[in-house]
Amino acid sequence: MSLSSDFSGSLVPEWADVKELEDKVKASGWKDGRKYGLIENLFLENFICDMIFEQKFNELNKSLLDDLTEAEKREVLDHVKNVLRSAAEDLLLDYLRYGVEYTVKRSEKRTFRLIDFANPQNNSFVYAREIKYPGSPRNVKPDFTLFINGIPIAIIEVKPSTRIESEQEAIDQIRRYEQESPELFRYVQLAIAYGHRKLFLPTYPNWKRETRLTPAQPWKIEKQQGEDTIKIESIDYLLQPTTLLNVIKWFTFFREKDGSIDKIIGRYNQYYATEKAVKRISEYLENEGRGSGLVWHWQGSGKTYTMFFIANKYFEEYFERNPLIFFVVDRIDLQRQLRDFLEGLKAPRFKSYLKIIGSIEQLKEEIAAIKRSEYKQNIVTRGIYIVLIQKFQINELESHLINLALEHLNYINQRNREEYEKIRRELDVLPEDEKKKRLIELGGIQKREVLLLIDEAHRSQYGLLASMMKNVFPN
Repeated sequence: MSLSSDFSGSLVPEWADVKELEDKVKASGWKDGRKYGLIENLFLENFICDMIFEQKFNELNKSLLDDLTEAEKREVLDHVKNVLRSAAEDLLLDYLRYGVEYTVKRSEKRTFRLIDFANPQNNSFVYAREIKYPGSPRNVKPDFTLFINGIPIAIIEVKPSTRIESEQEAIDQIRRYEQESPELFRYVQLAIAYGHRKLFLPTYPNWKRETRLTPAQPWKIEKQQGEDTIKIESIDYLLQPTTLLNVIKWFTFFREKDGSIDKIIGRYNQYYATEKAVKRISEYLENEGRGSGLVWHWQGSGKTYTMFFIANKYFEEYFERNPLIFFVVDRIDLQRQLRDFLEGLKAPRFKSYLKIIGSIEQLKEEIAAIKRSEYKQNIVTRGIYIVLIQKFQINELESHLINLALEHLNYINQRNREEYEKIRRELDVLPEDEKKKRLIELGGIQKREVLLLIDEAHRSQYGLLASMMKNVFPN
């Protein structure tokens, strides 16, 4: 904290903004770090607050540690700390999300959690003022550090709100910290510039001390103004522990771009769209809602990011139900752009299931495998696909669905003659066109865990291609 001069030369106190922010942080559920020994100007040489970290590690992993001796428990803890000290920033983010694996009792692999994302109340949320961290040529001292389970996850730099564009000074200082203490930013996932405007930005080590131009972003919330709903800038929502957990778990990713590594964090519109979309999906899969939705976007709003965030969260949350995702586009250049974007992300499990459907024959093969998995126990289909809507040609896929229906009926005939005869009788009384329609329905994918994300294919959505796609995926 300091006294700063504005453009007119008058002194503008920063302490009022610090006090305002501290009150907000406390009200959001963060505990005062002084209770844990995190006093101002404390030099935190190893970046992590060991006392909090060890306590929460033991609590979160109690069931995994109970059958170990004290020496074995210490061995596990030391291993986890060593892993965190040496991990590259992208791996460290994965450890925060998924935990650290270690072999105990010679052959048993166990994954030890650092953060409990499913149960936020099980974590420790602590803020501290002006903690010093090792740096070169000088140590760094952010105004605020937010610790989750003793790990520094976010920093906040405060500048006088009464000075226009003072947030840019905070951003410049944060960028300097990334250069002077890159080790700190292996842990710190984002920073907030708290000045005239309140903006957030992704942070990561700047080992090469390069100039970074990634713009900081506002967070917006909806507010009622008379009969209208308007959006206003407010960083308060992002300060809430549950929001920050959600952002780290689902909206923070490293990526390779133009031969270098950078980091993305979802913007407020992408965050809200993803949360609403996944909620709609969840309700649908629990038979409580409809199975479609529309996300409105504007130029530059980042719809590709939104599509990925939705797809990734859905895929991870329903992984055990063998989810399927189809990104549907209507131009080759969009397919290429989407593929390049997804392949550049540091999302290994997501990318391991990613396929480009390059031909109608390949699409037919994938449809057949999915259909057979619905009634054959030894077939498991789980995947993420990018496909042109032009692949859904009616003259190719209608006959394919009919053949899949007949194949399924033959399977039923071999295992349940009574059920087979019932379906045959229903088909036999139908006129030929109705019988064909019914067979196409029987050949379609009945699986509910299929997500179609349609980008720029709206021009094709009301013709034969869309009709055929709906025949393939009626649910």
